[in-house]
Amino acid sequence: MTLVYNVRGDVNIYESLLVDGAPAPPFNGTPMTDTWVPPAVYSPQPTLITPDIWVLGSTLVFPSALAGKLGHILAPCGELLPLPYNDETWWVLNVLPPFDCLDRETSTWAEVSYPDPKKMAFIEHRLPGVPLFKPVEQRVSTFCSEGLADREDEFKPVVEDLGLTGLTFIPLWDSDDPSVFATQCL
Repeated sequence: MTLVYNVRGDVNIYESLLVDGAPAPPFNGTPMTDTWVPPAVYSPQPTLITPDIWVLGSTLVFPSALAGKLGHILAPCGELLPLPYNDETWWVLNVLPPFDCLDRETSTWAEVSYPDPKKMAFIEHRLPGVPLFKPVEQRVSTFCSEGLADREDEFKPVVEDLGLTGLTFIPLWDSDDPSVFATQCL
């Protein structure tokens, strides 16, 4: 059985980051290593609980010590970009590249000017063998799968096993019963 989740920051409980005074970088599956200029960031609600894993919009941010501890999970998922925060260097994960793994025929779509899936279905053999990914059609959100690799090599089980805070995993798809999850994906 393979499960797919939307990985989101739990911003009602935990602190998050926002870019201070400028538009946020477009973490949309485009490489940025060569052009990256770290933006100034701040926590808009510093009285919330401090998470282990932070978010900048829908992009995951890791304090240095945690990025090092999760290196085997993060490295195959894209590029880690330095982000100065709290007098140290943190790391933003720019998930790359987008994968063609969405089942366009079975997914249901919102009626907007660009492809916007309301309910996602996936083609199991096209799911990437990396812990975090973005489908071609939804390059803003971050997704993870469970059941394609050993538990210690998958993002959600590692986060849960280490008791890391700050994220919520919204179930989107189950390969054994694709009708199980009726929740909207975004």
